[in-house]
Amino acid sequence: MNIHRSFYSVLFIILLGIFAVSLLPAKDISLKSTVSKVTVFSDRALITRSARETVPAGIQTILVPHLPTALMDQSLRVSGVSDRAAKITDVKIEQVFLDTIPESRKSDLYKRLNALRLEKNALERKNLLLKSQSEAVDALQENYTKSLNNPNPNHKAATEEWEKLLQFVERKKTDFADKMESLRIEIEVKQEKIQVLEQEIRNTTGGSGKAEKQVSVTLNVTEGGPIDFEVSYIISGVSWSPSYEARVTSTEKALQLFYYGMVQQTSGENWNNIDLILSTAQPAISSQIPSINKWNLDAAPVYAQIHRVLQKQKSMDQPMSERTGMGNTLTGRIVDVSTNEPLIGANIVLQGTSLGGSTNIDGTYSIYNIPEGRYTVSASMIGYRKVYRNDVYISKTTGAKQNFYLQAENIQGEEVVVMAQRSEQMADMATSASMIVQAEESTTKAEITSSSFTITSKQSIPSDNQSHKVGISLENLPIEFAYDIIPKSVQAAYLTGKGKNAKEYPLLAGETNVFLDNSFVATIPLKTIMPNDSFAINLGVDEAIRVERKLVSRFTEQVGTFSTKIRTTYEFEFKIENHKKYDVEVKLYDQIPVSRNEKIVVEQIEPNPKTMLPDADGILMWKLTLPANEKRSFKLKFSVERPPNVTAYGIE
Repeated sequence: MNIHRSFYSVLFIILLGIFAVSLLPAKDISLKSTVSKVTVFSDRALITRSARETVPAGIQTILVPHLPTALMDQSLRVSGVSDRAAKITDVKIEQVFLDTIPESRKSDLYKRLNALRLEKNALERKNLLLKSQSEAVDALQENYTKSLNNPNPNHKAATEEWEKLLQFVERKKTDFADKMESLRIEIEVKQEKIQVLEQEIRNTTGGSGKAEKQVSVTLNVTEGGPIDFEVSYIISGVSWSPSYEARVTSTEKALQLFYYGMVQQTSGENWNNIDLILSTAQPAISSQIPSINKWNLDAAPVYAQIHRVLQKQKSMDQPMSERTGMGNTLTGRIVDVSTNEPLIGANIVLQGTSLGGSTNIDGTYSIYNIPEGRYTVSASMIGYRKVYRNDVYISKTTGAKQNFYLQAENIQGEEVVVMAQRSEQMADMATSASMIVQAEESTTKAEITSSSFTITSKQSIPSDNQSHKVGISLENLPIEFAYDIIPKSVQAAYLTGKGKNAKEYPLLAGETNVFLDNSFVATIPLKTIMPNDSFAINLGVDEAIRVERKLVSRFTEQVGTFSTKIRTTYEFEFKIENHKKYDVEVKLYDQIPVSRNEKIVVEQIEPNPKTMLPDADGILMWKLTLPANEKRSFKLKFSVERPPNVTAYGIE
């Protein structure tokens, strides 16, 4: 009896232990996910992480740790594929503060800092070299001036020598000044990046600023087994821009256009061995159709009149270069899209630079001294959705104007096209798979409003804020050559290659390195070329086409029977030689003066006005086919007639 009682007591304790263990909460499962796929837009990226984990039956909590703090919470999506029934019942995003920064992160920061310092030192050395070269030109001018002031008894200084010296010095000094200014801007940009990294490194020594995000997923698993998880989210601090290499073969009249993507990211996570997609879509632009608002007029309030007076006074205090022209300047206005009212204090930033500004009392802004080029510009204000404008070209002569229309946060429609899928919207994991990004069967796919380029090879792009070159495509395009000659300015033939974009996707605006017969020509900006649009690439001067323009005669005489007039006749001769082995198409441009005074009369003599007339600016254009190894010459002749007491300014 006692034996039986003991046996049941032991059995009860065992069963009680098993029951107690079953009541204990299941241990959280931490996924070891890796970045497997990235779709990069112009100003952000869609990150996809993948992981495979065996999950037991029951209510389980899956943790996805080590996610960047810049993750946009509303863009998060978690999904999975399993042969067994399982459902996501909850998804939470939380920020986790760390006690230490991983050593790998510190090492990466120091590597980036050292690389930036080396780049800055190289720029500074180049700047010193330019400075010494500029000083050498000054010394040359000083020594040459002394020799002209104290000439050799057998040599008399000629005016032409002075002019040549002054032209040489002016050309060289201007060139050096432009290059040194460009280097100064590059050095400042490098220094700003260095300061940011130094601050980030300083933050690693304390407890503040060290954080990451973590996703917690609650699963109801009917039957245990392996599940393939996919976590995707949108992150800022990532961008890409197009770059090209154009190689032209003159003998075959063929263009090889290498299309590259320059990818840059500071997301805080390194991408190793990933599938990369570059997209031309602009998720920052709202998909909402704009509306036309009521246009009201009213008398300006007193404060607005005072503001205009202050603004005028402020403008008078600005440098003359800023008041007399809009070169290298970005201006515009920022208003509420619903009310058309100006937004005061809105921020404007040129992405990737330290340049920016804010709007004044009437919603206008001005940003000065911007290096010429193309920028992505953002406008933002608390309570409004941030708006981006890509491919804003700042000209050194005319600047640029860009207005922004911001939407209040409570208006329907998100800032990004790819929307979040919250936990309550999650479908059954046994039948659901993520549809945010689909693998393309071809390298390039043209969508209704954008194009995407799936890079065929695996890519690795660190979070180092450096541009990484990724090959997109190689296009072989037929091209036709044309020559433009303006011998009045430069006695040379400029070669242009003309073709058509036969692809189904656009060639976005970007810098292009041009090569002609394996010789580097120049780096030029390429404008956006839509499908089936024509384009032209400047290929530089072709030495095989020789050009000469000279003044043959200038004859002045008195004419008139009843009233005396002074008539001066000018005659120029052009000579063109084609030393190529094939015919070339040539356009030659010159001009005759245009009179702005009724007393001064200009008459075109040759070419005959019946066969060729100038345009409103007096420009004439000869279009001809020049056979191989042949020469051609023709003339330009005109006269200028005026009264004796009137001087014609500008003719000489």
